[in-house]
Amino acid sequence: MKARAIVLLDLDYFYCQVEMLRNGLPAERPVAVTQKFLVVTCNYPARSSGVAKLMRTTEAVARCPDLRLIAGEDLTPYREASDEAMQALRAFGP
Repeated sequence: MKARAIVLLDLDYFYCQVEMLRNGLPAERPVAVTQKFLVVTCNYPARSSGVAKLMRTTEAVARCPDLRLIAGEDLTPYREASDEAMQALRAFGP
């Protein structure tokens, strides 16, 4: 019988990771991606300051004054990054 593995890849705060790479931001910088005045995702440094998903941006900045807010209305960069990630994974199987 051929060995088989099932892999779960959790790309937590994916939009933030894309923006951090696009903008050359260091991993320790608190970052949140926003849509319509709400935080749609944030990285771990932002979370450790009390920022959370679906929080109003004004409250997020009040909790974390160093927070870098990035507008995530245009989904194109995230779709492109997702395509790149999926292409890399296809090297390991269907």
